[in-house]
Amino acid sequence: MFDKSGWFGSKERTDIKNKNLKKGGDDEIAQLLLFSVGTSAYAIEVRYLRRIVKNLEIVHLPNEPDFIPGVIHLHFGVAKVIDIRKIIPLDIPLRTDTRIVIFAPHTNDSAYYGLLVDEVIGFAELPHERVTNMVSTARYINNNFMLGWFTMGIQEFKKEVSRRATEGEDRVTWINCEEMTSAIINSGDSEDIVFRLTALFNPDYLLSDEYQQLLHSKQNKRINSWE
Repeated sequence: MFDKSGWFGSKERTDIKNKNLKKGGDDEIAQLLLFSVGTSAYAIEVRYLRRIVKNLEIVHLPNEPDFIPGVIHLHFGVAKVIDIRKIIPLDIPLRTDTRIVIFAPHTNDSAYYGLLVDEVIGFAELPHERVTNMVSTARYINNNFMLGWFTMGIQEFKKEVSRRATEGEDRVTWINCEEMTSAIINSGDSEDIVFRLTALFNPDYLLSDEYQQLLHSKQNKRINSWE
């Protein structure tokens, strides 16, 4: 799908832009890009993808929040880079061979964003019936930018020539790319966004003693403000 420059071939780019699901026998097949952040695996729909690049020199922008280290200049435009590690606690350091996944949310096709990821696992075709979808209408759950999740064998998949997602026990979270980007750009590091991103990228932290102490400290500040 990629040529040496990282671009989609023209025919494939048109096909992907027009549809993200294709008929495969009796199943609908989702076209996904798989990547990792920290020790967990994630997926976004290929129709949002514009390019994958190495961690190029990022041009710093003044007056931007820490989680936007700057922009990278590409021949089709400028992409604003988002560094999740600057929003949430993630103890695993950023790797030296990181990639930037360039995508354009369909809500604003003129804007490009780049998400810093640790590894690009590959492109996978997944029968939709294998996805456990989140119930977005339920009042008691905040989906934390999750469309759903599925399991596959990631190491086995890396060895395959086919893009068909292999069977396995590795959990992959399917991210709502548009919602997550909009929330980060518009809400920044508000408590709600930090919590939702932490639940998505580092859920174990929410069970840690450090987080419980932080919650306790914030609750005490709220109580004292009313006194």
